[in-house]
Amino acid sequence: MRPLLTFTLLLATAWLAGCETTPTVNRDSLRALRSNTNDAQVIERLRTSDSADLRDNALAVGLWDQRLDLARAALAAGAGPRRVLPYQQLAQLRPAGDGPSPTRLADALFLPPPTLREDLSQRRVVPTHLFARNLAALNLLLEHGLKFADQDALDESLYAALIVGQDPALADRLVAMGARIRLRPRPLSEPLPRMIAAFAEPAMLQAALRLGLDPNARFSSDPDWRLSRTKDVPYYAYQVDYTMLHILGLRDTSPGNPARERDGAQAVASARLLVAAGADVNARATRVLSAGREFARHDTTPLHNAYLGQNGTVNQALIDYLLEAGADPTARNSAGELPQQMTGQSERTQQEYAQLLAQREQRQAQRTAASSESDSGFFGRAMAIAGLATVGGIAAGSGADPGQLARIVGGGVADVLSDGRAGGIAQAQQQTAPRAVAQAPTGPAFQTENHRFTCPSGVQGSVPLRYRTPQCRAAMIDFAQTYACNAVERFERVRQACQSACGAPTCEQR
Repeated sequence: MRPLLTFTLLLATAWLAGCETTPTVNRDSLRALRSNTNDAQVIERLRTSDSADLRDNALAVGLWDQRLDLARAALAAGAGPRRVLPYQQLAQLRPAGDGPSPTRLADALFLPPPTLREDLSQRRVVPTHLFARNLAALNLLLEHGLKFADQDALDESLYAALIVGQDPALADRLVAMGARIRLRPRPLSEPLPRMIAAFAEPAMLQAALRLGLDPNARFSSDPDWRLSRTKDVPYYAYQVDYTMLHILGLRDTSPGNPARERDGAQAVASARLLVAAGADVNARATRVLSAGREFARHDTTPLHNAYLGQNGTVNQALIDYLLEAGADPTARNSAGELPQQMTGQSERTQQEYAQLLAQREQRQAQRTAASSESDSGFFGRAMAIAGLATVGGIAAGSGADPGQLARIVGGGVADVLSDGRAGGIAQAQQQTAPRAVAQAPTGPAFQTENHRFTCPSGVQGSVPLRYRTPQCRAAMIDFAQTYACNAVERFERVRQACQSACGAPTCEQR
């Protein structure tokens, strides 16, 4: 049966390949109107066409791209300022880079949790008037009959203006009309401070602060979004009690973002505005980013997140400014990690997650391959043991005690080989107890400096050093760069060098 099906598919593919098709282009679509920058041509079509799509889409494009002559012509042709755009169409207006976009505005207004199973297509919409990004656009809409239905609609307009707007006067006008700054305009909206820090222009952040937004406002991930599952393997990624400074370090400045220079500079400009307004540069929050099990890093500072970066790249200018503004480079989170130890941590977590997925697939293959049970069982154990070794290497990067790690990983291997009967991890946990850290004798005075490094992958960063001797300095540089670049094969070697030169496996000279 299977060969026949394959042959049939090949015949169908060959037949389709031989057919000539003529692609059709919808000149009235959002994408087509946005790519056509000849406004005079589109305006002439608006005067002679009775296409509702042309009118409504021309208004949306004219407002979003701030082509107000086009928007004015669309309104004169009968476009409605309160027409809603479905989520599926908004991607046609997506800009390059990591800045504000209609889809991000839609997600901000209504981000349904995975637990909602109902049809959400009628709720994930954006009214066209929310695309007004400057005061002139709002005035144009008001002249053509825009009215806000109630207080909620007015507040929602201010929420949108602060996230995607480019003119502080727009926010001022909405406030003068009675709009209020609200954390969430709808029950399932994203917190306003998070969206401003992630995407807004610095000028709009400045307007929000002037209008009463707390520079130390706290916000958390929605509980329904705290666990993402793919094929039954848990992946945890959420924040608790974050501030806007925590979010700025997560703006994408990687090579994959064509607007990375602009976005990186805006993150620094926004940080300056927040600090000037009284933001706590050493605010503590909780970050969870882990695979397989939920692991919370409490006491995470904005500097921790700046070193964490996005897509393997950190914003060095932001790190430098935070240090200049008083960020503590020696602040440790609840896992004992310094800020600079965060570099590459996202990538390590993703690697761990990929390995857990591979192990899950292997276990499933073992259950279905009864004829090769012994071979599959051996390979599954080997994969599990490899996974334990990887987890041990990642944990070592956070400064965990190597002896404790050896006992825990060894116990895990025993459990894998005995199908859990050995109780190795349980015994290791009982044997692993907190131990007092001996203080090293006082030596030469401490010296401090910032050392810049570049990983083979291209990731760049800087590490604050604090040492007493030149030997410890050299070991500390090697240790920091090895862990920041995730050079797993050198972990043990640099820890031994730190122990020898500094008296501690993590190069913390006392």
